[in-house]
Formats: sequence, C-alpha cells, structure tokens
Amino acid sequence: MRRALGVDDDASICLYAPTFRADWSVDQYRFDFDAFIRAISERFGKDYVFAYRLHPNIAKLTRPEFLNGYLDATDYLDAQELLAATDVMVSDYSSILEDFALTGRPGFVYAPDFDAYSCDRGFYYSLEDRPFSVARTSDELIANARGFDEMDYRKALDRFFSLIGFQDDGHGDEQVAQMIISLSKNGSTVGDILG
Repeated sequence: MRRALGVDDDASICLYAPTFRADWSVDQYRFDFDAFIRAISERFGKDYVFAYRLHPNIAKLTRPEFLNGYLDATDYLDAQELLAATDVMVSDYSSILEDFALTGRPGFVYAPDFDAYSCDRGFYYSLEDRPFSVARTSDELIANARGFDEMDYRKALDRFFSLIGFQDDGHGDEQVAQMIISLSKNGSTVGDILG
C-alpha cells in the first residue's frame, strides 16, 4: 500500500476519510490540515503524511481545490489495507472509524455540519457513544489532537466495544473456519451451527 501511494516506510500516515453528503457537497470536509498534522506530530512525536480517501459515492467527482497537495488515497481499492497502514485517522460520521477503532490507534471526529447531517441521515448511535473526541470546528479538532489522552481513549474504546457487543478472544478466524467446515457437511444448516 505504501509503495502504491508513494509513502516512505518511515513516515506515519494520517488518513482523513469523511462520508458523503446527500447534496454531494464537499465544503464541510475542509479544516486546517497542516495545523492538524503539526498538532499530531507534536503530540505523538512522529512525522506524518496527510492522506485522504473520499467516499466511493463521490470518488469520481473532481477533487476540491483545498485537497491539492495532499495524498489522494481515494482510488486505493482495499480500505482495510489503508486502515492497517494508518497511524491516526480523522473522519466524521462514517463507520470506517469503527473499523479503525479495532487497531487501537488514535481516531478523531470532525463534524462541522452535525445538525444538518443528523436531520438528513441520522445515526445508529450518538457521537458521544463513540470512543472518539468530537470537534465541530477546525480549532476544536486541533485542540483534541493536542490533548489526546491514551488512557482515556483506551477506556472509551472498551466502553464502546462493550456497548456494541464486540468480543475478540483472538480466535475468531478459527471459529469461522470451524463453522464453514461444519456447514460443508451434508445436512448441516446455519441454525444447527449457531444453535
């Protein structure tokens, strides 16, 4: 993934992956990217490359000018590979942040159009239930990066995973493989396996 995007092996990656808006607007994606990168660089002691991934629904649109000069990861096909290589993530209301939460790495919410978005599409659960700090302005986002507390974040992740019923014992792949093997036997049904 790093080779495909031209990212040096020693660079850390900050990925911004907002969801689409019903009116296809992108103005709400804008925040002070450079100031945010400086803030996380100071907070975490690393140099970051800023990359963005636009939602597939708007991936074919012309890129907004304010994204010029930043790494475009929109056309990289495997979002999970991007998440695996990402060190810090920013999103808005997208569930991609929940996928990223599994890494335990820092995630941030930038939600400048919260009221409009909540009226338009709604949420599965409140932003406050998610384990990420929420910012409605660029300044708040930068302050959240500077004030990131790893212990608080770990506790928030644990609360969130409990809320959604996520359990990881490290043997999920073995359990899925056993289910597939069991289902391949004549007469077995999903009901029998999950019983």
